[in-house]
Amino acid sequence: MASRSFGVGSYGNAPSIVKESEFDAQVRARLNGESAFDDSSPLFEKWSPEKQRAAFEGMRRADANLTAINEEQFESAYNVARANNLLELDKAEIVKQQQADSNRRSKAERARIVNLSEEELETMPLEEIRRLDAIEYQKQMQQAGERGGLGL
Repeated sequence: MASRSFGVGSYGNAPSIVKESEFDAQVRARLNGESAFDDSSPLFEKWSPEKQRAAFEGMRRADANLTAINEEQFESAYNVARANNLLELDKAEIVKQQQADSNRRSKAERARIVNLSEEELETMPLEEIRRLDAIEYQKQMQQAGERGGLGL
């Protein structure tokens, strides 16, 4: 909306056309007794203080009603979501995690093989002892190859 204003400076009393800004419109509305707030607006900033307070209190109540889930509940929810293909998983990261898990298990198995007592060896089946011996021999040969010789 354009309004006319009259100036007095070097231009004299000639009318000039001034475009009304949003600020001017709001000032005019306040002076005319209109409400400054629009509770039907989706913007929080335009709501009345009463509606903003009610929204804030509602959010505080919602936060207070949240319950913390434990690790078991999280794992259960994760497994259900994964089984139903509801998650987008990074395949490369999954492969890295599986490789790290495999390395950890094999390291634990190697440590277990080396640390067997004589009593444990006596109670083991012969096939299991042969398998462990083959693993140990392979490991020794690998170390010898890394040193660059036959290990003699």
